Amino acid sequence: MACPDHTLAEILTSRGMPPGTSQARMMTLAAKTDSPLPLLFGWAVNRRDSPGLQLASQIQWGALRELFCSPSYPLVMSVGTDTTLGKSYLLQYLYALQECHFRGPQNPLRIHSMPSIDIIGDFAREECMRGVTLADVHSFSQSDPLCEALTATLQSFTTLTLLHASLKTDFEADGRPKPGLQQLLSVLSAAENTSFSLLLLLRDAEDDHGPSEQRRVVASVQSVAKSLRPEVLKTSEAWLVTPLASLGPTELTNEVKSLRKSRGISLATLQWEGDLSLEEALAAAPKSKKKFPPMPVLQQCYAQFAELFAQSGQKLSAGKEKREKREKGPGPGALAQRVLTELDPGASCEGLLGKLFPVAQSHQQLTVLIQDKVRCLGRGKEYLEPEERRLLESNVDSIDRKIGQLRSKRQQAPPHPLLRTFAHLVLTGA
Repeated sequence: MACPDHTLAEILTSRGMPPGTSQARMMTLAAKTDSPLPLLFGWAVNRRDSPGLQLASQIQWGALRELFCSPSYPLVMSVGTDTTLGKSYLLQYLYALQECHFRGPQNPLRIHSMPSIDIIGDFAREECMRGVTLADVHSFSQSDPLCEALTATLQSFTTLTLLHASLKTDFEADGRPKPGLQQLLSVLSAAENTSFSLLLLLRDAEDDHGPSEQRRVVASVQSVAKSLRPEVLKTSEAWLVTPLASLGPTELTNEVKSLRKSRGISLATLQWEGDLSLEEALAAAPKSKKKFPPMPVLQQCYAQFAELFAQSGQKLSAGKEKREKREKGPGPGALAQRVLTELDPGASCEGLLGKLFPVAQSHQQLTVLIQDKVRCLGRGKEYLEPEERRLLESNVDSIDRKIGQLRSKRQQAPPHPLLRTFAHLVLTGA
C-alpha cells in the first residue's frame, strides 16, 4: 500500500500556490516525471464550526483540468479494501512505475491511513510507454463520501479494474465476502459499467494449495462473480498472488514473470487455467476504444454519483430507524417512564423502590457492601503501611455495621399499603 504523494498535496493546498493556472502548470510538470498525481487526498483544513485544524478529504479538480483537457488513454483502476496491503507495490512491477514510498500495517500518522486516489498518466515521453491512465485507490472507505463517489465515478469510465483482495481478511471461511469487500463491490456495481474487465488478485492463499484450499479459492471467486454482470464475466479472471515485499531482487523478478505468464481462474466458468494469461489481459487494455474523459466530464459524473449515494444513505438511515421503532414497539408513556425511573436500582431509598420493595432494596445494598468488604479483605493480604492498615480495618468495621443494620431492617420492614392493595387486586381479580 503506497503513501499518497503528500509533497504534491502540500504544494496544492499551500497559500503560496493560488488555485487555477499555477496548480495546473505544477501538475503538468509533475506528470512529466511520471509521478503519481493526487486527485483525492486528506489534509488539515480550518473549519468555522470547530476550532483548530481538522483532517478532511478534498479533491483538486482544477489542478488536473489542464492536464486532462481532452480524452486520454484508457483507464485502469487498482482498488482493494483498506486491509489489503501491497496493491501499489504490485502495480509498480506490473506497469514499470517509478519507486514509491510504501507503508506497512502500522501507520505512524492518521493522514496516511485516510482514503486517497492518485492518477498516473502516460506523459513522461513523447511516445506512450504504457498506453493507459492508472488510478491507484488507497485505503478505500465507504464512510468517506468523497472516496465512495469518486471511486464509482472512475469505475464508470474504467476499461480494466484490478481488484485486490485477501483470502484471510476479506473473505469468510465459506468464501462469502466480509462487509468491507461487500461494500466495495456494491460501489463498483453502482457504476453500471458493462464494458470493462475485472482481474481479481487474491492474496494470502495457503502454500500447499490442497483440495480444501482450492475449494475455498473457488468459493471466494464465485462470490465476487455474483456481483458482476454476465457480459463482464466473459473477460474476467482471478489470480493467486504470492507476497512480494519479502523477496529479494532476483526472486522478485522471477515471481513477477511467473505471475504475468500464468493463466488465472475464469470468473464465468470457475475453471482453473483460463483463456488469458495476466500479461495478455493487461495488454488488452491499451487497445480499448474507451478513453479516460476530460476532467470537466469526470467532475460532472462525480456530482451525480455524490447525489445518488447521499439519497441512498438517507433512505438507508430512515429505513433503519423505522425497523428499530417496529422492533421496539411503542415507547413507554409518561407514567411508565416515571415508574421506571423510580424503580432504578441506583435510586435513593426515598424512591418507590425503597418504599414498595424494602427487602429488594436492602438486598441490592447488601450485595454492594459485601463486594466492598471482599475487596478490602483482599487488599489486606498485601503489604501495607501501619496507617493504611488501620484505615482499612476501620473501613471493614464500618461496612460490617452497615450490613448488620440492613439485615435487621429486612426482618422488620412491613409491606407498603400500596403493595398490599395491588396483591389483593391480583389475587381476588376485583
